[in-house]
Amino acid sequence: MKSKRSWVRGGGDPATIEVGVYGASGYMGGEALRVLSEHPGVKVVWATSRGDKPLGHLHRNFYGSDLKLVRPEEITPCDAVFFAVPTGTPMQLAQYFLEQDTKIIDLGADFRLKDLADWERVYGKKHACPDVVEEAVYGIPELHREAIKRAKVIANPGCFASAAILGMAPLVKAGLVDNGRIIVDGLSGTAGAGAELGTPLHHPEIGNNVVPYNVVDHRHTYEMEQEVGLLVADGDGAGMAAEAAGRAAGGAVHAGAEAVATTGAASGGAAGAKRGAASNGAAGATSPVTVHFTSSYIPITRGILAICHCFPVRPVPREEALSVYREFYQDEFFVRVFDMPREPGASWQYAPYPWVSAVSGTNFCHIGLEVDEKRNRIVVFSVLDSVGKGGAHAGVQNLNLLFGLDEKTGLTRYGLHPY
Repeated sequence: MKSKRSWVRGGGDPATIEVGVYGASGYMGGEALRVLSEHPGVKVVWATSRGDKPLGHLHRNFYGSDLKLVRPEEITPCDAVFFAVPTGTPMQLAQYFLEQDTKIIDLGADFRLKDLADWERVYGKKHACPDVVEEAVYGIPELHREAIKRAKVIANPGCFASAAILGMAPLVKAGLVDNGRIIVDGLSGTAGAGAELGTPLHHPEIGNNVVPYNVVDHRHTYEMEQEVGLLVADGDGAGMAAEAAGRAAGGAVHAGAEAVATTGAASGGAAGAKRGAASNGAAGATSPVTVHFTSSYIPITRGILAICHCFPVRPVPREEALSVYREFYQDEFFVRVFDMPREPGASWQYAPYPWVSAVSGTNFCHIGLEVDEKRNRIVVFSVLDSVGKGGAHAGVQNLNLLFGLDEKTGLTRYGLHPY
């Protein structure tokens, strides 16, 4: 490799950020390449592939482009690298790039989980650089913006995790729901499985089908519990200690709810920490939140719908819940609270809820909700593009923050309609 270089801001405009895409042959790497190539402050200096096919053969949307793929051994120094490669590869390369003063944005899973024992069990391999995991910042700007600005390594979230975390965060932060009983149903387009072929995702198999997979202990569950759990510690957590105590004593869920009704108002900010010790299950001692997550593939290409079922610790009308979301995301350009009113007199309500197609190809997340007051349930719908806000586009948002740019730069496109 050539000698080191340092990115510097010049004059009134930012200097060009030189970026490499390590692993551009798959869907995530190809999408990163597409967005970066349109970015006014970025120059893509290389993109790698292990194969011999030209870029336009792997990604036909690049046919006629002058962008070329190179072998990994041909790369040159750059300011930032996007990893879009199989799990285990970034941790082998991280130190090399950090020694070159290169910022890392990993679109994979190598640096997402702070609990290394969990990571090694879930991914089935020994982690090669625990020190990098420790310094890596989980790349949801809406939760970790200031830390991202100072980071050297960004662990971009998983697609399901992005949708679910953004969907659950306001309710958990406000202390409005039972953190030990959150249920998330995740529906994903097939691009989330990557470009390699597999029988369940072959068109004749998935075309008129829904395919459940990894229905318990899905790896993205750990991201959800880790990140949403941090919000419990930060929030006021009213009522959570009483609920946790009721469950720990062997009471049924409804008995815990009664405890909340009588003692919740007296609970303080320490509830989150107490709950961590009282809760059982996958979250164990490492998270005060337990998420029951089930995933399925559906016959669309791009997109995630996370349906989050949360159970309030007191009655919460729909308008109050929407107000919590509006306030939480009031300064967030890329998260839109979808609060269209119900259609008066309509037997089938469609208008109030977000659609996956509306955010395809974008960095937007749309969030809507409904309240079942009779059964004491809040159901939240969070939609995003699995390789957009759930992947490469969010990575570019993080790149902008790392280098002091307006985080919207290169990302303000809206979705196609119809798609």
